[in-house]
Amino acid sequence: MATRFQPLGCVLLIDDDRTTNHVNQRLLKSSGIAQHVDVSLNGREALDYLANRNSNAGQCTPEVIFLDVKMPVMDGFLFLDLYSELPPEQRARVLLILSSAASFYDQERLKTYPAVIEYLDKPLEQAYLRELLRRHFPERIIQEI
Repeated sequence: MATRFQPLGCVLLIDDDRTTNHVNQRLLKSSGIAQHVDVSLNGREALDYLANRNSNAGQCTPEVIFLDVKMPVMDGFLFLDLYSELPPEQRARVLLILSSAASFYDQERLKTYPAVIEYLDKPLEQAYLRELLRRHFPERIIQEI
């Protein structure tokens, strides 16, 4: 069964790997999942982005955040600690961990963060993105064929 969706307005990728970001941006846009995809290369940049998005032209409120765990400057864990302190209007509706380097210990630790919906291994896949929309954004379903 094929499903058509109204695309998300904005998605934020937080990952220090520029190649991964490029591939994920292309997938999110070419599949029609997101109209706009922004990138932050570490947790600090992402927190600044979220805190200042209203004052910076071109920045949108992300509906979904994909967060890597292992990054320089500020890793995913510290980001999550500080993210939980942001006002609700500065947070995304859905936050997912997208990582290839998280250990079993890291994955267990991630379960203690209420903001984290689930953990995914890189790379993003179109089938998963469609399921994400179906589960967390049912109001975006336009037509099921």
